[in-house]
Amino acid sequence: MRMYMPFVWTHIIFGEELLQKSGLSSIIEDPRLKQIFNLGCQGPDVLFYHNYLPWRNSRFATELGNMMHAKECGPFILQLINEVKNRSIKDPALIYTIGFITHHILDRTMHPFVFYHSGFTPLMHQRFEIIMDTLIVKAKLGIDTWRTPTWKLLAYEKSLLKEIPVIMHKIAKQLYPEHSKHVQLQEWRDSYRQMIQAQKIFHDPHGIKMKLTFGLLEPYVYKRTNAPLDYLNEQHAEWNCPTSLAEKHTDSIWDLWDKARLEGVEILIELSRILKTIQQNKSANFNRLIELLGNISYDSGKPCDSSLEIIHVKSMIG
Repeated sequence: MRMYMPFVWTHIIFGEELLQKSGLSSIIEDPRLKQIFNLGCQGPDVLFYHNYLPWRNSRFATELGNMMHAKECGPFILQLINEVKNRSIKDPALIYTIGFITHHILDRTMHPFVFYHSGFTPLMHQRFEIIMDTLIVKAKLGIDTWRTPTWKLLAYEKSLLKEIPVIMHKIAKQLYPEHSKHVQLQEWRDSYRQMIQAQKIFHDPHGIKMKLTFGLLEPYVYKRTNAPLDYLNEQHAEWNCPTSLAEKHTDSIWDLWDKARLEGVEILIELSRILKTIQQNKSANFNRLIELLGNISYDSGKPCDSSLEIIHVKSMIG
């Protein structure tokens, strides 16, 4: 069962870059709204934080999170946009939605690389993304993830988040009715709260919590040092698309980042055009946005209805 809780920093940095390149940076000038945006940048991963500790079981939330990564990905985002399209550009739910969109754009571009190099197991995937997060943050911001508390980026005012779990639950029930039967509104609310709690627990700059839990937290904790491998493929070694051995690439993470950024800027500019049109009480055409978003799996980067599965991997980390 897939259960990953990674890439917190990377998704926030990418989201901020898209806002800046799209001329939308002003929407998060208020620090409180910036935190809501940061939450949105975590996408469907929020569900993986429900009862997140390794010795607890949260199968239903995890299964719904898996479905949201693999099926109806485009329709979910379009319904989310439809729920907030008439709101002010600085409405918390709209800002959250924009962050959510940036998560999808980065995942669908980078995840094939990540899956190929990390393997099938959730813990290996988790470790690999933690390492990537560390390297990307150091390169982009000059910050050491192991010493910087991530939870402060996500802390939020409860009143600002009030509507968001309601909206997410509503759409999930429509698109994933079977998987939503056991994930009610309270589970959604708990997931957001527990995401913050998890980041507090996983912040372990001195390694004390790791020792106290006998290593159980190891896959989730940022570390000072990692084995000296080319995790970001800066040497441009060949790697396979995990869905097909016939599809080969040499892209580095930075190449994939640039590709995702180009796609993301185009999507956010088109979304901004639509929102402005609606604010002028005019009818907005969504056709171009629908085309740009498509219906692409967060995991494989392929169309959701293609039935392509991740079957080819070559883990770098054991």
